[in-house]
Amino acid sequence: MENTELFIGMTIEDANQQKHFKIILVAILRNEQLLSNPDLSEKFQRGDTLIFIGNPKKSSISVPIK
Repeated sequence: MENTELFIGMTIEDANQQKHFKIILVAILRNEQLLSNPDLSEKFQRGDTLIFIGNPKKSSISVPIK
């Protein structure tokens, strides 16, 4: 798995994952709570699991941030 440390503290807007990876973040699983359709100003935190939609050949379904 790629190093995800660099995303901690970064906002969804700053990560701009849709443009670079052709995926859309639809939810964040954080501390057993699902944050669906998170605001672009939401910051990634250690332990988050990101849930995406997109082309399965080019993206993962979820990515834990460790």
